[in-house]
Amino acid sequence: MEPRGVALPWKHCLHLCLLLVQLSLPEVSASCRILRCNSDFVAAKLDLGAGGNSNNNNNNTALTVNAGYCGALRSYATCTRRTARACRGDLAYHSAVQGIEDLLIQHRCPRAGPTAPPRHRDSAFGDACLYESSLLAREGRAPDYLHCGVFGDPHVRTFNNEFMTCGVQGAWPLVDNDFLFIQATSAPTRGEKISIIFKSSLQCGDQQLYQAELDDVPAAFADGSVSGGERRGRHSLTVRTQTPGRHAEIHAAHIGTLLVVRQTGRSLGLSLRSPRGVVESPGGPGPPAVRLGMSRLPETRHAPPADARRRRPGGGGRRGPRGVRGAASRQRRVLPGVRVRPDRHGRPERQRGGRQRAAGRREHDVRRAERSPVAWQQRWAAASGAANAAADASAARHAGNSGHRRGELVNL
Repeated sequence: MEPRGVALPWKHCLHLCLLLVQLSLPEVSASCRILRCNSDFVAAKLDLGAGGNSNNNNNNTALTVNAGYCGALRSYATCTRRTARACRGDLAYHSAVQGIEDLLIQHRCPRAGPTAPPRHRDSAFGDACLYESSLLAREGRAPDYLHCGVFGDPHVRTFNNEFMTCGVQGAWPLVDNDFLFIQATSAPTRGEKISIIFKSSLQCGDQQLYQAELDDVPAAFADGSVSGGERRGRHSLTVRTQTPGRHAEIHAAHIGTLLVVRQTGRSLGLSLRSPRGVVESPGGPGPPAVRLGMSRLPETRHAPPADARRRRPGGGGRRGPRGVRGAASRQRRVLPGVRVRPDRHGRPERQRGGRQRAAGRREHDVRRAERSPVAWQQRWAAASGAANAAADASAARHAGNSGHRRGELVNL
């Protein structure tokens, strides 16, 4: 019984240590929320209107604004104290703490006093950083999505369902708007690198960069994080993968956009799905040519739908109007040094010197005579006569060899 009693204090110490570790885990795993403190302070200043400027003609208004500004500073200081443990090594946190001390002294704000009231966000239309739920709460419908992408040679599909083949080498912009910037880097026959920049938003998060290359399609942003823009326990940006190293999905909830980067063979491709309201908004991607940077891409070939090609006047398929393709091919067959100019019908007209014209006429007359029916009859008769003469000569040789033997038989 005594050994059991001796071991009992050690068990109590072990249980106590485990309890302390368990209680300290939430504090250790909490992330630094200094950016949230900064945004709340900026929003509180905007609510004041004057932004803390005490040099106002109306003394009462100046005192009210200064009191509100001091309350916003005290709220700012309280927020930094709450996140002090998680932000112990963060330079932005220490800069904010020092800045708060300087502002309190500059505006002669007492350290004790009322704080700024919490901002009551209007939740009637949902969270502004969740585009789909906000639109559903505001208009009672789901978004109408548009698609675009780049793949292969590279081939480009625009938001208005046009297909293009861009013979471009190097870096070129695919999407550039107020929300994100996408740049593709292509070799002559494949995509080699895709860079995506999600631009900063005051409410929904800071700027984020994603980069993918051949044989390296990471499931994280450039800084190593897999999410960004935390708000009310949710993230406006998340990265997921189904095939590590070759596939990545990026969800941008604040603009309702989904981007998929995928490596197929030895080429990188990107597909993008975005709501029509984002695409057609004043700050959205804009016209198709500007949206996809097509005006800066050389050697772009458009591939219209099949029904549009059937409606094209005077042509079938991709040939276009009659005579255009033939004229181009005839132009390519012209010898060097021969000047070519189009005639009144758009056909190329050869301009030659006197000797060239005479030689051309003689060559033309000879070819025309060779193709005439009389020439064909003459060639056929000559060939038939030669064949008959050869047959007669062969028969005569055969008869000469066998004539003596036949004579002997007759004489007998």
